Amino acid sequence: MTRDPCPASALAFTRSGYTLGSSTLFDIAKYSEAVYILHAFEKKTRRTERRDIDLAKHRLAQVMKHRENIRGRDRKGEPS
Repeated sequence: MTRDPCPASALAFTRSGYTLGSSTLFDIAKYSEAVYILHAFEKKTRRTERRDIDLAKHRLAQVMKHRENIRGRDRKGEPS
């Protein structure tokens, strides 16, 4: 079974609640069946912390695995 790559168009971040020098960012993965919020964090500098990047990557891998499992069940005719 081949792994479904996450298309670049499915990944995004959005900024919310911008206040003087800080903002809240949301890393999201958008697919036809759902929008997954991978990580939300407050950012006060131009540089994104490595732990925030790593956490979003880890959660994206979990989403991709979850989607693969669901598609596998659908192909086998098993209930969700």
